[in-house]
Amino acid sequence: MFATSLLLGLLAAAAAAADLRTAVTVEALLSGLSDPEGTLLIGAGGSARLDLTATGNRDVRGRLSLSADLRREAGDDAGAAAAVEVERAFLRARLPGFRLTAGKTRLAWGRGRFFNAGDILFGQDPAFAAGAGEFLTASDWLLAAYVPLGRLSFLELVALPPLEPLAVERTDAGGRAVVRLGELTVEGGYLYAAADAAQQ
Repeated sequence: MFATSLLLGLLAAAAAAADLRTAVTVEALLSGLSDPEGTLLIGAGGSARLDLTATGNRDVRGRLSLSADLRREAGDDAGAAAAVEVERAFLRARLPGFRLTAGKTRLAWGRGRFFNAGDILFGQDPAFAAGAGEFLTASDWLLAAYVPLGRLSFLELVALPPLEPLAVERTDAGGRAVVRLGELTVEGGYLYAAADAAQQ
């Protein structure tokens, strides 16, 4: 229910932003094979990706990315299987003194394109989406606040709540501080993992 409400809110915000960039990718697959008895077995499937990005407002940006896979296995009694995934669904707003991010997205903590050991949120999951040309694509539902503290220095706070059921005691939360000291950039971060704490 929470995810559905958030998606509807993001769609409304994207429509209000006026400039909407749309990308659609569709791939289809048809395969056939013959068994020893001469019976021809046909399998079909495909995938699709819809990407909507709202870019019309400098202070408010949003993105909705959905992917769907459809597979029908070969055989007379085989059924079709479909899976739809929300890859990204977020809204970013620039407010006086800070920036707010809400939805399903990825925060990049630390540095690194292929693997980021300093990223305690997603760095340990080096997922790669070849078709999208994206590295480190793992994402989650989150609420984050970014507070600038000066040139190249900032504080970032994040909460990653579970969707079903929504419960404060099962919410991961953390923060990081990045400070520029002359030519040196120092970054420190901490993430409280509710699941790990419950097992102790």
